[in-house]
Amino acid sequence: MQGKPKKEEIIIENLKNLSMAEKNKEDDLDVVAGYFGNILSELFVVKEDEWSDNLRKIGYYLGKYIYIMDAYDDLEKDLKKGNYNPFSEKMCNTGNFDFLVKEILTISPAVATSLFSPSTNIF
Repeated sequence: MQGKPKKEEIIIENLKNLSMAEKNKEDDLDVVAGYFGNILSELFVVKEDEWSDNLRKIGYYLGKYIYIMDAYDDLEKDLKKGNYNPFSEKMCNTGNFDFLVKEILTISPAVATSLFSPSTNIF
């Protein structure tokens, strides 16, 4: 029976998946951001203990936030240069694109910060 994958194996696997998704021009924002979230979730856990689960979740949601914020920040440049960006053209052409992105960017930090509540026993 094989044990749990090591931190570096998880990070390498998610980097490969992220690279492949970007190469294939994945337009599901949650999928590509999730790969980066998985990477940060592993980086947030220094050791396996009673805080590991919450630290993984915090890292995951902050990783998604960082990836999405970077994609949004790069969007204009990517569109001009024809580079990949996970925001689909259909999504960009909606009349409420900025509002939609704001909503998306509000969710991840909200979930991550909720894990700091006193009931989580993280500290």
